[in-house]
Amino acid sequence: IAPFTAIVANSSSTPVTCADACDGTATVGPTGGVAPYTYDWSPAPSGGQGTPQATGLCAGVVTVTITDANNCSIDHDVLITGPTPIVDNAVVSDITCAGACNGSILLAPSGGVAPYTVTWAPVPPNGQGTTSATGLCAGTYVATISDASGCSVDFTYTIAEPAALTLALSVTQSQCSVCIGGATVVITGGTPPHAITWRDPSGSVIAQDVLSVANLCGG
Repeated sequence: IAPFTAIVANSSSTPVTCADACDGTATVGPTGGVAPYTYDWSPAPSGGQGTPQATGLCAGVVTVTITDANNCSIDHDVLITGPTPIVDNAVVSDITCAGACNGSILLAPSGGVAPYTVTWAPVPPNGQGTTSATGLCAGTYVATISDASGCSVDFTYTIAEPAALTLALSVTQSQCSVCIGGATVVITGGTPPHAITWRDPSGSVIAQDVLSVANLCGG
């Protein structure tokens, strides 16, 4: 009686090309046991189930059960590796005043395989093909970051603008040459806190950062 020889998987693999791709492969070339062998891959691959090579694999671990002619079997894990995901590491600066076009998006890509190329849509006033888009008006922008392996990811950003700054002024008139006048302002829009400066007819500052002033003379 010949001695039993343990089944050995003798595996190899190829990595996925991009972090979100499922194009890895796992291959086994078993020895030992008694040929022929059957193969059961888990999770089930998109190609190659029941064969020595599984294809269309995502990054992670795939397990193959190899069974020989005597119904002896082993489970063998194969690791499918791949690059890390591309990350944008974006800093977005919104518009400072309504109607302005001074927003910006600054990228510092990582992951994947450097170096990177960047394509912006719509085309910004400044920075197409670079990691810095400036002079942006309010709206939505998409940066497509591609790495040296040809992997690409789209990142979407929104440049916001504040509501237009508006003032509603109410005035209490001075009477009988007595300085009992007053004024109150209601501010809407813009980006709080608001800086407020009150001046008299000569241009001199009489109050700051308050919504109301009193004891005003005619003028």
